[in-house]
Amino acid sequence: MHPVARTSADQRFCCGGQYYRTESAENFVYQRLDLLLRTYSQVKRGINPDLKIDGILFTMVDARTVNDRSVIESMRETFGMKINVFDTFIPASVRVTEANMEGRSIFAYDGKCKVADAYKNLTKEVLDIAAREKARFR
Repeated sequence: MHPVARTSADQRFCCGGQYYRTESAENFVYQRLDLLLRTYSQVKRGINPDLKIDGILFTMVDARTVNDRSVIESMRETFGMKINVFDTFIPASVRVTEANMEGRSIFAYDGKCKVADAYKNLTKEVLDIAAREKARFR
């Protein structure tokens, strides 16, 4: 891993108590998750013992392709008992590129597009998970 990229990942681990991993289903390789988990373990042991991974979020997903669907399903089967793989995924869309080119959020650019809807669904999913965890510890 490039030293700058590693520092950036370590800073994300150290700055908060939660970590969300985004990953492109098309480019996902298990070795990258293995490296992430090793880094996570090192940071948890040495710097932030309260750190936890809340989930893996797939981005730029083209649900029409067998490859993207099978990678996501494989991840759920392989890691789903240890790490949450969000039900929500962020679809690939040219609208994101257009919004970025204009320096606007996807919500400001096109709040009714499929990507904006997916982020709204992700927000609901994260809040539901947090509510279940809170209720579990009462």
